[in-house]
Amino acid sequence: MSFCGIDLYELYKVDKAIDNVVKSSILSQKEISRMANQVISQIEVLHNLGFVHGDLKLQNIYYNEETQSYHLNDFALVSKYLKSDN
Repeated sequence: MSFCGIDLYELYKVDKAIDNVVKSSILSQKEISRMANQVISQIEVLHNLGFVHGDLKLQNIYYNEETQSYHLNDFALVSKYLKSDN
């Protein structure tokens, strides 16, 4: 199932990972929200290009201290998919 071209199961996995970070108090809720927004935007770009990441997890989110932004990494399992007309 998808919403705006984003696989809802992938969002669920990101949401569960974020819950774990909140519970362990590594980041503030505001910072986690900022991370989620950036990662979801990157997932949307991938999907719009016809790709799926294939391995979304916290270990595959990189924080760039210089730009103070979050980025997806580890694209070893990226797959191309064919968009349906549905």
